[in-house]
Amino acid sequence: TGKLTALEVDAAIIYATDVMSAGQDFASIEFSNRKKASSNYPIGVTMSAKSKAQAFVDFVFSEAGRKVLAQAGFGGLYTGG
Repeated sequence: TGKLTALEVDAAIIYATDVMSAGQDFASIEFSNRKKASSNYPIGVTMSAKSKAQAFVDFVFSEAGRKVLAQAGFGGLYTGG
């Protein structure tokens, strides 16, 4: 995203969330097969973590957390094993 916002390139493939945060200076074009492209962001808590870490994970999976992520452009959360 840095090279794009610095106008060092004419085009780039970046995350949709980066386009949203770049403001109105940039436009996005969706891929026709965009559902096949995905990114996984694992989340977990270490055994030695403090309770704030678990509270964060709980928030991410809560209805409020999912709403925040959706508003930021992130798709659905996979909660499988």
